[in-house]
Parts: sequence; C-alpha cells; structure tokens
Amino acid sequence: MQPASSPCPNCGLATNPNARFCNHCGSSKATIVAGHNPGGVLQPLKQGDFVDQDRRYRIEKLIGAGGFGETFEAVDVKLGRSCVVKRMLVNPTWSAQEHQAMVANFEREAKLLATLNSPGHANIPEIYEYLPQNYALVMKYIEGKNLSASGKIPQQAALQYIRDVCSALVYSQSQPSIATSSQTIS
Repeated sequence: MQPASSPCPNCGLATNPNARFCNHCGSSKATIVAGHNPGGVLQPLKQGDFVDQDRRYRIEKLIGAGGFGETFEAVDVKLGRSCVVKRMLVNPTWSAQEHQAMVANFEREAKLLATLNSPGHANIPEIYEYLPQNYALVMKYIEGKNLSASGKIPQQAALQYIRDVCSALVYSQSQPSIATSSQTIS
C-alpha cells in the first residue's frame, strides 16, 4: 500500500512522505526543524525551543497569539541579544492554494517591514531575519508594558502613545514601497 502524500514544509505541495527531497521544489526534507513535523503542520513552541535549524533563536516565552500568528520573546544566542519572533500559524484545513496565498502574504509583509529598517523609526522594530521554512519573522525586541493590564491611563500618557503610533504610521505610509503596496491591496 502506497503511503498517503503530505505537504512539503517548504512549498506546501503534496509529496511522498518517505522521500528525502520534495519532487516539486527540490528542498531536502532533512531540513525540517523544530516547530515542524513531516506533514508541515507547525508544532507548539515552548521555552527553550529553537525556531531555526541553525539553533540561533531560542524561545523564552509567549508574548501573545491571535487567529493568524503568535509572538514570542526570544534570544539571539549568536549575538546575545533579546529579539521577538513572530510566527504565522498554519491552519491544517487550508487548501494548497490557501496555504500558498497565506505564505505569500506573510513573505510580502516581511519584505515590506524590512524596507522600513532604513532609515528606520524609533517606534517600528527593526527586522533582523525572515525564516521562510519556519513561517517566522525575527525582529528587534522593544521593552514596554502591556497597556491593557495598566488600568486607566492618564490623559497625557495616552496622548503620547497616540502621537507615537501616529508618527510610526506617517513614517510607514511615506515609504514608497508601503504606499504602493497599500494601494494595490485595497
């Protein structure tokens, strides 16, 4: 009996689960790293796990999760610095086309955000690396506090937060790559 096919963790197309290489994109299935299983579905990350095959980014704790992604505080062990890992959540019920579209959207987001690195803005975290096999984006960690846990915020502080957010929005929308992309998305 022939084993059922499974999606390649790199390109998402159906491939023989016993094959060493994907017959569509040629990627080695030996490069599957912590966070993946042979079916391409992401495994939960916990403290101490590494996000990448080079074992550079170690998870410290979950910061938050939503419908499409999860965010972790991590450590770049190579450079000894804190960072944030934003990982796209893969829905196992997605069709191959939906999966490809979501991965393409995530990659486009990574590229757009990376364009904001130069010259950069104090309220927009710098992008360090995009890890396509792990559906992850590594960025600068910015120390802060959870405003939802702060209770009532004094008016002056709230106005400063609003100014900071607006400043980042104005900067991002003034960048040609972002402005062009947002016009084509609508």
